[in-house]
Amino acid sequence: MVPYKAGIELGAGGDTILQHIEITNEPLTDVNTTPEEVEMLQLYHQKLLDVRGSKKKAVALVADLKNEMLRYPHNRVLYNYLFSALLFCDKPKEAEEVNIVLLAKFPNYFFGKLSYGTYLLELGRYKEIPGLFNNQLNLRDACPNRETFHFSEFIGFMALIGKYYIEIGEQEQAYMNYLMVDEFDDYENFLFPENFYEEVYYFVNDRVKKLVKEAKKDKKKMDELMALLMG
Repeated sequence: MVPYKAGIELGAGGDTILQHIEITNEPLTDVNTTPEEVEMLQLYHQKLLDVRGSKKKAVALVADLKNEMLRYPHNRVLYNYLFSALLFCDKPKEAEEVNIVLLAKFPNYFFGKLSYGTYLLELGRYKEIPGLFNNQLNLRDACPNRETFHFSEFIGFMALIGKYYIEIGEQEQAYMNYLMVDEFDDYENFLFPENFYEEVYYFVNDRVKKLVKEAKKDKKKMDELMALLMG
């Protein structure tokens, strides 16, 4: 389990006060993924990181990914990688078409939803984001059949929805999402923009500021704060 800070504690059996969601740093491997595929995906994940800023390399990566998809048509991660690679090639229309196919074939693929949600946010189409998650803006209700999430899924969701809250003027709720992600080390290197904290902090009302301060010292207040966050 990923350790919590600032007074948030794990309950019995690993349950947390986040509506009994478990957050883990252990890989959540698809049971149908072979060791060969795992190794292949690790290779292409690194390649995807390496092509950022190089359209020429991204074009070559797109071709390679399409070939791999012929070998592994059931592998949903390859679709997500292809979506990102096409964006690096400045082909947003083709990328969106790939993501539509991805979510049609694998409607419960959470990383696919996060990638598409981030894309929609960048286009200013933030009103479409709740529909990706059954119009539920907390993680437990967005995925009612799951209890365990990888920490990157948790951070990705909280960051995306936090930025959605900013777009609709709910800065207080955005700040709550920030606080949750702040419990994890190195969150700055993930999805939150550097100025996220500054954007939302000054909009938090006095009641929430007081509650945040009290929650650092009082578990009941922390529970109250989490209840406010989870709606």
